[in-house]
Amino acid sequence: MGTARSIATFNPIRTIYSYDVGFKVSNSPHIAVDNNWDLHLVYVTNTSAGDTEIMYRKITNCTSSTQSCELKPVVNLSNNNKDQWEPAIVVSKKSNTVHVTALDKRDAANNNSWWRLYHYHCHLSTSTCTSSSDWYRVRVTYEGTYVYNDNEYFIGHYHGITSSIASTNAREAYTTWTDSRLYNNNQDYNIFYDRLSSSN
Repeated sequence: MGTARSIATFNPIRTIYSYDVGFKVSNSPHIAVDNNWDLHLVYVTNTSAGDTEIMYRKITNCTSSTQSCELKPVVNLSNNNKDQWEPAIVVSKKSNTVHVTALDKRDAANNNSWWRLYHYHCHLSTSTCTSSSDWYRVRVTYEGTYVYNDNEYFIGHYHGITSSIASTNAREAYTTWTDSRLYNNNQDYNIFYDRLSSSN
């Protein structure tokens, strides 16, 4: 059994109040490991401006229970004045590409409660992923999803991400999410999926 180590700190998030419909989100820490046994952490924190952001940290040299991990600088992946939350992370083992998806309100008008799914990725084969310039951002879907009424206080894990080591495309991952595009009243959700190909 290894020794527990503190690898990140964040401000507590109770509710996003800056939109018409308030709903609760959590800090949602998730971690993945790459081919070099380095760790990749994503989580949510709030800023002094009151919005939430997706934060990333690379953690190296954790191969021994007696060895101290090296914590790389924290990178703000979303870096936007709107709310982003619920990150998911995976590393494409074939290419050592880090993939992060998150729910994102950057395209929403003021006082609007809808969001889209965004994909952030970084290639460990060509960069360290420890700077914002190492990361690419792509919108996964143009369809917007939103809370139907104020009784929906908790937005759960409405998306996920995975990668296949046997994939013919070395930099791909697969994501699933829910949205309400098939319903005019937006009261029900369907599950969708897509292949994320990060060519750049």
